[in-house]
Amino acid sequence: MNARDLLRTPAAALLAVVAALAGTMSACATDTMNDAETTLEGTQWRIETYRADGAMQPILGGENAVVSFDDGRFSGSAGCNRLMGGYSIDGGTLKMTSQMASTMMACDPPLMEQERAVVDAISRAARYRIDGGRLEILDAGGEPLLTLAELRQASLTGTQWQLVSLNNGKQAIVSTLVGADVTLQFDADGRFSGQACNRYRGAYALNGNWLEIREPVATTRMMCPSPEGVMAQEAAYLDALTRVVRYEISGSGLTLFDGNASRLAVFVAASEEQ
Repeated sequence: MNARDLLRTPAAALLAVVAALAGTMSACATDTMNDAETTLEGTQWRIETYRADGAMQPILGGENAVVSFDDGRFSGSAGCNRLMGGYSIDGGTLKMTSQMASTMMACDPPLMEQERAVVDAISRAARYRIDGGRLEILDAGGEPLLTLAELRQASLTGTQWQLVSLNNGKQAIVSTLVGADVTLQFDADGRFSGQACNRYRGAYALNGNWLEIREPVATTRMMCPSPEGVMAQEAAYLDALTRVVRYEISGSGLTLFDGNASRLAVFVAASEEQ
């Protein structure tokens, strides 16, 4: 439509054209703002899928498969060990600049295989893109290596935490028993409570990310006959609580550490007070 045609166009039609153009401009502005809200750096990302055997695989232990990129340093986990490395970005390019390092905790074999695949995928990163709070890390040919979602940070207090893995006391993180749920909740008044087999409760103190569980931890005295091993799991869990000195929250995951920075227990937020 040229200028002469516009002059001959009825006013109602002109208004429709202007409205359509305004709507298009608004949509473009909204897309730009959404892309700007979420950045690679300064955001916690939960791994959703990773490339292995020529296909994208769903992540196991996703509540603990969280990574972040901050000022040239990469850190996170693929569900087992802590991973660390260096990276550089330039526009939409992403390159790992140092060999990935990790802690040396043993986990269930599927998690160990997954960790190796994720580390391999990250090492081949060449580009990235962010759209609607989702991150894709791509290889040099544009094939996805990892897909990740932006995490909303949970709060230590007012959140119902569900135990998903536990240090067995032999420097290994093991999954909780099926049918033997363990919960934990910290109240704002310095008290905590939950249930393993038995109900338990106690007091805690905070100083930044330092967390002290004050003994004794009181419990009921019920025996749980099933599943097999539930009472041993409860004993190991309650012992782990007494050794906690620090906590870390990554998105919807809570990890408790001992004085040697070893993981004692890993939780996922089951529900969160709004």
